[in-house]
Amino acid sequence: MKQFRHIKGERQSDTAEAVGVSREMYSMYESGKVKAPLKVLTLVADHFEVSVDMLFGRNMQGLDFLKWTDVNEELELLKKFDNLPEAEREAIMAQIDELAGGGRM
Repeated sequence: MKQFRHIKGERQSDTAEAVGVSREMYSMYESGKVKAPLKVLTLVADHFEVSVDMLFGRNMQGLDFLKWTDVNEELELLKKFDNLPEAEREAIMAQIDELAGGGRM
């Protein structure tokens, strides 16, 4: 659950509120200290728009583009990219296109 929460850029309190539990209880679910009831797991999966299987790391079909290593590092890179002037973003995208061997769509 933590990885999906990080990808969405939410705090525990945000996700807890969205599924109708306290932040403290959500924290215990996320850390595995307390097993979340199926109803809560279903609400969390719906909130993140994934299946319950995906919450448990099973059946990640369709999410191959995600690397489950350090989501925070990737988010920080995206934030830095977004803060660049448009001309620099365009130059970086042109370099990526060239390295990838194709033109942008």
